[in-house]
Amino acid sequence: MTFRACEEALGVLQLLLISEEDDGKVIELLSKPECMKSMAIILQRGSKDARVYTISIFKKLAENSNFNWNVIVNDQGISMFKSILELASDEISTKASSSALQVLIKILDSSKKSRSKAIEAGAMCTLIELLPDSNRSKCEKILQIIKLLCECADGRVAFIEHRLGIGAISKKLFNISEMASKICVKIFSLICSFHPTEKVLEEMMIYGAVKKLVVLLHMSGPSATRNKVLDMLKKHGNFWSRYPCFPGELKEYLGLDNRR
Repeated sequence: MTFRACEEALGVLQLLLISEEDDGKVIELLSKPECMKSMAIILQRGSKDARVYTISIFKKLAENSNFNWNVIVNDQGISMFKSILELASDEISTKASSSALQVLIKILDSSKKSRSKAIEAGAMCTLIELLPDSNRSKCEKILQIIKLLCECADGRVAFIEHRLGIGAISKKLFNISEMASKICVKIFSLICSFHPTEKVLEEMMIYGAVKKLVVLLHMSGPSATRNKVLDMLKKHGNFWSRYPCFPGELKEYLGLDNRR
């Protein structure tokens, strides 16, 4: 009975956050550690509606508060991330899915410790498999989360071990938005810097990532993104130049060993 009352209270609080112009007091109350911990429990064990209410409130808190997310990450750990990932995968409630992704970005951006727990909860696998059918907005959020996870060693390993990882990112490079392309380049830059295995480099060529990087190099003016592309091509161009489709003029531009 008490749990049910808590669920109904969250529904009311969610409406207050949406309808009130000055919601500072409500946010201040909900940002208290004891409230956050209670909501995290409902996020995991509550009804579908209650979980949607909770993730909506978390999204609002993420937008308006500098709350220390480590409080609930340390308290709830992997279970909480699994619940958020379930909502992120919700095909019926796009609003809940979008809110879950935004909350994930905020939490993962707050500490590397939270990223390790998310990876352990299966975040990389879930996100890669959500990516192919995602729209522009959802795609950009998913890519941002994958990038954050790839900034950790465990995240990079989880990425390269997923059979769809490189192919999924390659497909979104150059096809969604300028922002998405920039994030894709950052992801590949991280992977190529720390795990430039023959398998990884070969898959980047097979799935068209290298071709798109070359196009991006020619189209982009001076920028951090272009520098990352150029760095990847210089470091791994000798491997990729073995393939007949690698542009001959690029070999000379990059100063590659044409004998290889």
